[in-house]
Amino acid sequence: MRQTLKATIEMAAIDPLTGLNNRRFFETYVPSAIARARADGKPLAV
Repeated sequence: MRQTLKATIEMAAIDPLTGLNNRRFFETYVPSAIARARADGKPLAV
């Protein structure tokens, strides 16, 4: 069951043609990365 969930999440977040993370991943990951950088007082580049 965990493998199925992991595969489903990967299919939703990775572009099948390029193998790169897609917009859905970006929109999920970036807000937490910004918050972490602010909390640590570190810069963040995209």
